[in-house]
Amino acid sequence: MTLQTIENFDLVKKRMDAWWHHDLIDRVAVMVTAPRATPLAMAQELPKPATITEEWTNPEYYAYKIRKWASQTYFGGDMFPTFPAYLGPGQLAGFLGCPPTYAEDTVWYHAILKDINTFRPYRFDPNHPHYQLTKSLLRLALSKHQDWLVPTTADLGGPMDVAQAVRGSDLLLDVMDAPEKVHQLLRNLQEIWFACFDDLKKEMDGKMDGFCTTFNLWCEKDYYPLQCDFSAMISPAMYGEFVLPYVAEQVDRLTYSLYHLDGPEAIPHLDMILRLKKLHAIQWVPGAGKPQSDDPVWIPLYKKIQAAGKSLALWDAKKGNVQQIIRELKPEGLLIHIAPDQFTSEAEARDFVEQVEKWTTSRLRRQ
Repeated sequence: MTLQTIENFDLVKKRMDAWWHHDLIDRVAVMVTAPRATPLAMAQELPKPATITEEWTNPEYYAYKIRKWASQTYFGGDMFPTFPAYLGPGQLAGFLGCPPTYAEDTVWYHAILKDINTFRPYRFDPNHPHYQLTKSLLRLALSKHQDWLVPTTADLGGPMDVAQAVRGSDLLLDVMDAPEKVHQLLRNLQEIWFACFDDLKKEMDGKMDGFCTTFNLWCEKDYYPLQCDFSAMISPAMYGEFVLPYVAEQVDRLTYSLYHLDGPEAIPHLDMILRLKKLHAIQWVPGAGKPQSDDPVWIPLYKKIQAAGKSLALWDAKKGNVQQIIRELKPEGLLIHIAPDQFTSEAEARDFVEQVEKWTTSRLRRQ
């Protein structure tokens, strides 16, 4: 698989393979974007649909928007453009019947379970319109757009986050008042999660020489970014009861896996997560209003993750402290994704990647 939108996808794949295996081939993996100096030619122009909903649910226009963005964007270092089969975070909730609200940049799902005590197991219906739309996006990506874009699987969400979408904020009371019912719901959602993941993976098998998700991380085989945003609102004891067993099962069944650690409120659960031996990596996002992921305040956290033998992906970093991050951390298994607002030109982004190469070389000399 080659891409017209980046310069050497084969080398990117080699760096990503090294990253998954806690190693490197030449430099720290780094992902940058900037305005492209010479935009790529588009084969066609499509008129904007009348509504936001149509922008999301019309596969041809959805694809056009992504190609338009890719035509104007320089992808540097180990960055590449994707065509995600994405209908908002935790779109598994939509497959179960949670009504979606389409916004400019995301999709929200609304609760359908009014009382946890009335819960009856959901059934995965592969013919559900929302699931069929997801598959339509994936099939379109695989059949027509692999010259420019890497197809990705859906953003299914974690079982606990999908449970919150299904149940609403009352799930916070349910974990205390009806814990066994919550586990029944979670076991049901986990079963459906695997059914969806396996079905979407079958669509991709044999049509790509690797695997990708909405997190822009290439892998030689299947993986998934596991997560639980709900964990910010519960104690480590509750995390150990309601989240960890389901994450552990996913880690055991996937070939590769990483955990999406989102914000300081998730840090109290990190020790449990790091004890998952088969987990390959941690992706860190500080969250809105917090120091960005290149800020030196997080270095002790990063060293702890690396000491546990996990690869590390720092997301939406500013460029200012990247040199210090590379100086202080092991370069093996380190990936730094730079926020999209950091470079005003392709030349500036290229120069930054060259600097990362020099900083990596300097760090390796000190080992």
